[in-house]
Amino acid sequence: MSMNHSVILNAVTQFSTPLYLYDMQKIQWIYQLLRNSLEKNIDIFYSIKANPSLGICQYLSQLGSGGEVSSRHELFTAIRAGFSPRKIIFAGPYKTDDDIALCIERNIKAIICESITEMNRVNHISEKYHVKTKILLRINPDFKVKSAPIKMSGESTQFGMMIEDVIKHQEKIKLLKNIIISGIQVYNASRILNEKDIADNINHILELSLQLSSALEMKFTCIDLGGGLGVPYFEKETALDIQLLIIRINQSVLEYQKKNGQTEFILELGRFLVSESGYFITRVYDIKKNHQKQFIITDGGMHCMMAASGLGSYIHRNFKAQHIANEASENQAEHYTVCGPLCTPSDIILKDFLIRAPAVNDLIVIEKAGAYGLSASPFRFLSHGACVEAMLFQDQLFLLRRRETIDDILQTQNDCQFIFSEGVKLC
Repeated sequence: MSMNHSVILNAVTQFSTPLYLYDMQKIQWIYQLLRNSLEKNIDIFYSIKANPSLGICQYLSQLGSGGEVSSRHELFTAIRAGFSPRKIIFAGPYKTDDDIALCIERNIKAIICESITEMNRVNHISEKYHVKTKILLRINPDFKVKSAPIKMSGESTQFGMMIEDVIKHQEKIKLLKNIIISGIQVYNASRILNEKDIADNINHILELSLQLSSALEMKFTCIDLGGGLGVPYFEKETALDIQLLIIRINQSVLEYQKKNGQTEFILELGRFLVSESGYFITRVYDIKKNHQKQFIITDGGMHCMMAASGLGSYIHRNFKAQHIANEASENQAEHYTVCGPLCTPSDIILKDFLIRAPAVNDLIVIEKAGAYGLSASPFRFLSHGACVEAMLFQDQLFLLRRRETIDDILQTQNDCQFIFSEGVKLC
C-alpha cells in the first residue's frame, strides 16, 4: 500500500493532527537503489541530523546503513538504533572532551577532526586511554559547488581546515602518536541538483586526497566524499538522474583506486534518503479574510515544520502540498495564505496556495517533509510541544513519537514556588 488519501485519513483518525507520517517503503527503495548500484567499497552513512527519530534510524540501520552523528545525543541515538560503532563517524566543528572520550570508549569508526587544535585534543585523550584513534581530516578546499544553494566549504566558513595549514603543520602532526589519519572528509555543499556538479566535486575531492596524501607521505585508506545530493522541493527544480550520477561516481572511485590502491569511500546522505518519505499533515481550524487577502489557520505551523515557513530565506517558496477536503466542491479555486497557530506573522507555511473552497476540518498536507522537519523546528514555542510522528510500514500504521504533553515540557524545569512562598518584595 502506498501513501494515499485513505492512508492519510486513517492516520489522522488514529493519531490526530498536527502529524508527521513517513512512508518507509520509499526509504527502502532509495537506499536499496543506491546500495545495489554503487561500488561495494562505497559505504552509505545516514546523516542522523536529517531526521533523528529513533524508528527512522532503526530502519536505516536494519537496511545496512552506517551513521554520521554530530553530537553525543546523536551518538547515543545511533547506538540505541542498532548502528554498529564501527559504522559510526562523529562530525561537526564542536566536540567536548567528553564527546571525544565517548567516541574512544565506544570505538567508533572515526572522529572527523576540524582543526589542528582538535587533532591535538583527540591525541591527548587517546593517550590517556592508551589507544590509537582513527581520524579523518575535514578539509575546507579551494573549490566549491557554485550551483549549490547551501555552501558548507570552499569559501570562508567555520568548517574544516585549509590544506595549506595541514601541510604547514605536518611535522607537528606526525608527532601525534595516538591518532591514525585514515584519510580526509570534504563536505562542500548541500541540496545540489546537478549531476555534473556533484561528479566534478567528487573528482576534485579525490585529486585533493592524492595531493595531501603525497605531501604528508601517508597512505589514505578512507575518503569521505560528503554528500549534498539534493531533493527538488520547489517549482522548476528537477530531480537528479540518480543512475547517471551513480555511473559517474563509480567511474571516479575506480580511477582513484588505480592510483592509490584499495580504498574505502563514504557517502553521507540524509535529506536524499528520507525527505521523499515524509508528509506533514495539519488541520484547518479557521478561514478568514483581512485586507483583501484570504487566510487559512491550521494547528501545525512553523513550530512543527520551520522549513516550510522559509524563515531565513530571501523569498518564500512553497513546498509541494495538497488539500484533502471533507466535501468535494465545484467552486473556482482561489489563493489562500496558510498559517499556523503561533503569535507571529512569520508563521506562514504556504503563500498564495491555490485551492478550491477550503473548510474547517479539511487537511493540508505538505510533501517531501521527511528531512529537517520536527527536530529542526521550534516546537516548544508557545509551549505547543512536539507533534506526533508515525509511519506506514508493510501496510500498517505505527506510532513513532507520541504527542508531547505539558508534563513533558515542564519535567526538566525546577518548581521555584517555595522560593517565593514568603512573597516577593518589589524594589
